[in-house]
Amino acid sequence: MFPNTSDTNIEARARRAARRVGFLVRKSRQRTNVPNLHNLGGYMLVDIEGGYVVQGSDFDLSAQDVIDFCERTAKAIAAASEARV
Repeated sequence: MFPNTSDTNIEARARRAARRVGFLVRKSRQRTNVPNLHNLGGYMLVDIEGGYVVQGSDFDLSAQDVIDFCERTAKAIAAASEARV
């Protein structure tokens, strides 16, 4: 069974947004029939350089959550760099 095209597109958007701000997106590979309190079947953001979890430690982010978080992070980075000038 192939994933829905819109799901694939939003996942690709989330991965691009994360890469722009220095994060990697990790998708849970948890089987849906295996209960696990610390793996909710979504996404996790990991810092590229440090390898630590930035957001979604329980794989609790949706792809849209990833995009929103990365956009807020990009705005904060831009504001901080403007403040230095």
